[in-house]
Amino acid sequence: MTPIDFSVFFGYHDSSIAFADHREILLILEAERVLRRELCVATPDEMRRLIETGLDHLGVGSERLGNMYLAVLNNRFPPGAVEVRGSLFRPILTRHHENHIGCGISAADDDTLIVCADGGFEDGTTRFYRCRADQLFHVADLDGTTGSGKFYGTLTQLVVDPDFISAHASNPGKRPPRRWFSSAAVP
Repeated sequence: MTPIDFSVFFGYHDSSIAFADHREILLILEAERVLRRELCVATPDEMRRLIETGLDHLGVGSERLGNMYLAVLNNRFPPGAVEVRGSLFRPILTRHHENHIGCGISAADDDTLIVCADGGFEDGTTRFYRCRADQLFHVADLDGTTGSGKFYGTLTQLVVDPDFISAHASNPGKRPPRRWFSSAAVP
Protein backbone atom coordinates (compact mmCIF):
# COMPACT_ATOMS: atom_id res chain seq x y z
CA MET A 1 0.00 0.00 0.00
CA THR A 2 1.17 3.47 -0.87
CA PRO A 3 1.86 5.60 2.22
CA ILE A 4 -0.17 8.77 2.71
CA ASP A 5 1.87 11.86 3.56
CA PHE A 6 0.21 14.67 5.50
CA SER A 7 0.94 18.36 5.92
CA VAL A 8 0.00 20.29 9.08
CA PHE A 9 -0.30 24.08 9.35
CA PHE A 10 -1.34 25.95 12.51
CA GLY A 11 -0.69 29.47 11.14
CA TYR A 12 -2.09 32.69 12.55
CA HIS A 13 -5.50 31.95 11.02
CA ASP A 14 -7.02 29.07 9.08
CA SER A 15 -5.25 26.03 10.52
CA SER A 16 -5.41 23.17 8.04
CA ILE A 17 -4.12 19.79 6.95
CA ALA A 18 -3.62 18.05 3.62
CA PHE A 19 -3.22 14.37 2.74
CA ALA A 20 -1.64 12.95 -0.43
CA ASP A 21 -0.34 9.65 -1.65
CA HIS A 22 2.32 9.41 -4.34
CA ARG A 23 -0.25 9.90 -7.10
CA GLU A 24 -2.60 12.67 -5.99
CA ILE A 25 -3.76 15.04 -3.29
CA LEU A 26 -6.48 13.14 -1.43
CA LEU A 27 -7.93 15.69 0.99
CA ILE A 28 -7.43 19.25 2.18
CA LEU A 29 -9.28 20.06 5.37
CA GLU A 30 -9.54 23.44 7.12
CA ALA A 31 -9.97 23.50 10.89
CA GLU A 32 -12.81 26.02 10.74
CA ARG A 33 -14.94 23.50 8.81
CA VAL A 34 -14.57 20.88 11.55
CA LEU A 35 -14.29 23.07 14.65
CA ARG A 36 -16.90 25.61 13.46
CA ARG A 37 -14.82 28.73 14.30
CA GLU A 38 -14.01 31.23 11.56
CA LEU A 39 -10.29 32.04 11.14
CA CYS A 40 -9.58 29.15 13.51
CA VAL A 41 -6.13 28.59 14.96
CA ALA A 42 -6.25 25.04 16.29
CA THR A 43 -4.76 23.88 19.57
CA PRO A 44 -2.58 20.74 19.47
CA ASP A 45 -5.55 18.60 20.61
CA GLU A 46 -7.82 20.20 18.00
CA MET A 47 -5.19 19.58 15.32
CA ARG A 48 -5.06 15.90 16.30
CA ARG A 49 -8.86 15.85 16.02
CA LEU A 50 -8.58 17.44 12.57
CA ILE A 51 -6.07 14.79 11.47
CA GLU A 52 -8.33 12.04 12.83
CA THR A 53 -11.31 13.54 10.99
CA GLY A 54 -9.27 13.42 7.80
CA LEU A 55 -8.26 9.81 8.42
CA ASP A 56 -11.90 8.89 9.08
CA HIS A 57 -12.99 10.62 5.87
CA LEU A 58 -10.32 8.75 3.89
CA GLY A 59 -11.19 5.49 5.65
CA VAL A 60 -7.61 4.75 6.68
CA GLY A 61 -5.76 4.25 9.96
CA SER A 62 -2.63 5.98 11.22
CA GLU A 63 -0.53 2.98 10.09
CA ARG A 64 -1.04 4.18 6.47
CA LEU A 65 0.55 7.56 7.22
CA GLY A 66 4.03 8.25 5.89
CA ASN A 67 5.78 11.61 6.17
CA MET A 68 4.38 14.36 8.35
CA TYR A 69 5.21 17.89 7.12
CA LEU A 70 4.85 20.51 9.85
CA ALA A 71 5.11 24.27 9.29
CA VAL A 72 7.44 25.89 11.81
CA LEU A 73 5.46 29.15 11.63
CA ASN A 74 3.23 29.30 14.74
CA ASN A 75 3.66 25.56 15.35
CA ARG A 76 1.84 24.59 18.54
CA PHE A 77 3.02 20.99 18.85
CA PRO A 78 5.74 20.47 21.47
CA PRO A 79 9.21 19.66 20.09
CA GLY A 80 9.88 16.04 19.15
CA ALA A 81 7.50 13.34 18.02
CA VAL A 82 3.80 13.97 17.48
CA GLU A 83 1.30 11.32 18.53
CA VAL A 84 -1.73 10.58 16.34
CA ARG A 85 -4.02 7.70 17.32
CA GLY A 86 -1.26 5.92 19.20
CA SER A 87 1.35 6.30 16.43
CA LEU A 88 4.35 8.59 16.78
CA PHE A 89 5.52 10.76 13.89
CA ARG A 90 8.78 12.70 13.61
CA PRO A 91 7.69 15.74 11.61
CA ILE A 92 9.67 17.17 8.73
CA LEU A 93 9.79 20.85 9.69
CA THR A 94 9.00 23.23 6.83
CA ARG A 95 8.83 26.90 6.00
CA HIS A 96 5.47 28.42 4.99
CA HIS A 97 5.57 27.79 1.23
CA GLU A 98 7.20 24.38 1.68
CA ASN A 99 4.26 23.46 3.88
CA HIS A 100 1.73 24.67 1.29
CA ILE A 101 3.54 22.47 -1.21
CA GLY A 102 4.11 19.80 1.46
CA CYS A 103 2.76 16.43 0.59
CA GLY A 104 1.95 17.49 -2.96
CA ILE A 105 5.63 16.95 -3.76
CA SER A 106 5.13 13.22 -3.38
CA ALA A 107 2.46 13.36 -6.09
CA ALA A 108 4.55 15.52 -8.45
CA ASP A 109 6.05 14.18 -11.67
CA ASP A 110 9.83 13.95 -11.99
CA ASP A 111 10.09 17.52 -13.29
CA THR A 112 7.26 19.78 -12.08
CA LEU A 113 6.78 23.55 -11.86
CA ILE A 114 4.94 24.60 -8.69
CA VAL A 115 3.42 28.05 -8.10
CA CYS A 116 2.74 29.06 -4.51
CA ALA A 117 0.77 32.31 -4.11
CA ASP A 118 -0.60 33.69 -0.86
CA GLY A 119 -0.82 36.88 1.16
CA GLY A 120 2.70 36.43 2.48
CA PHE A 121 4.63 35.13 5.43
CA GLU A 122 8.34 34.46 5.93
CA ASP A 123 8.65 33.16 2.34
CA GLY A 124 7.08 36.20 0.67
CA THR A 125 3.93 36.13 -1.43
CA THR A 126 4.28 34.43 -4.81
CA ARG A 127 7.12 32.13 -5.75
CA PHE A 128 7.80 29.56 -8.41
CA TYR A 129 9.48 26.30 -7.47
CA ARG A 130 10.74 23.36 -9.49
CA CYS A 131 10.45 19.87 -8.12
CA ARG A 132 12.92 17.39 -9.58
CA ALA A 133 13.79 14.00 -8.12
CA ASP A 134 11.92 14.81 -4.87
CA GLN A 135 13.98 17.99 -4.33
CA LEU A 136 12.53 21.49 -4.31
CA PHE A 137 14.34 24.40 -5.99
CA HIS A 138 13.35 28.08 -5.82
CA VAL A 139 13.04 29.43 -9.40
CA ALA A 140 11.45 32.91 -9.29
CA ASP A 141 9.95 35.43 -6.90
CA LEU A 142 7.04 37.74 -7.85
CA ASP A 143 7.01 39.83 -4.65
CA GLY A 144 6.42 43.50 -5.38
CA THR A 145 4.78 42.78 -8.74
CA THR A 146 1.15 42.62 -9.82
CA GLY A 147 1.58 38.84 -9.93
CA SER A 148 2.01 38.62 -6.18
CA GLY A 149 -0.46 36.91 -3.85
CA LYS A 150 -0.78 40.12 -1.82
CA PHE A 151 -1.88 42.07 -4.91
CA TYR A 152 -4.44 39.38 -5.78
CA GLY A 153 -5.66 39.30 -2.17
CA THR A 154 -6.12 43.06 -2.09
CA LEU A 155 -8.15 42.99 -5.32
CA THR A 156 -10.26 40.13 -3.98
CA GLN A 157 -10.94 41.93 -0.72
CA LEU A 158 -11.84 45.17 -2.53
CA VAL A 159 -14.96 43.39 -3.73
CA VAL A 160 -16.06 43.09 -0.09
CA ASP A 161 -14.63 46.36 1.26
CA PRO A 162 -13.97 49.11 -1.29
CA ASP A 163 -11.64 50.96 1.10
CA PHE A 164 -8.16 50.06 -0.24
CA ILE A 165 -6.32 50.41 3.10
CA SER A 166 -8.79 48.16 4.94
CA ALA A 167 -8.83 45.68 2.08
CA HIS A 168 -5.02 45.51 1.91
CA ALA A 169 -4.75 44.75 5.64
CA SER A 170 -7.47 42.07 5.80
CA ASN A 171 -7.80 38.36 5.07
CA PRO A 172 -9.01 37.92 1.47
CA GLY A 173 -11.91 35.59 1.00
CA LYS A 174 -13.04 35.89 4.60
CA ARG A 175 -16.29 37.53 5.50
CA PRO A 176 -15.58 40.85 7.22
CA PRO A 177 -17.09 41.63 10.61
CA ARG A 178 -20.72 42.83 10.48
CA ARG A 179 -19.66 46.28 11.68
CA TRP A 180 -18.18 46.88 8.20
CA PHE A 181 -21.64 46.79 6.63
CA SER A 182 -24.38 49.32 7.00
CA SER A 183 -27.49 47.93 8.67
CA ALA A 184 -29.31 48.13 5.30
CA ALA A 185 -26.77 45.72 3.75
CA VAL A 186 -27.02 43.03 6.45
CA PRO A 187 -29.71 40.42 5.70
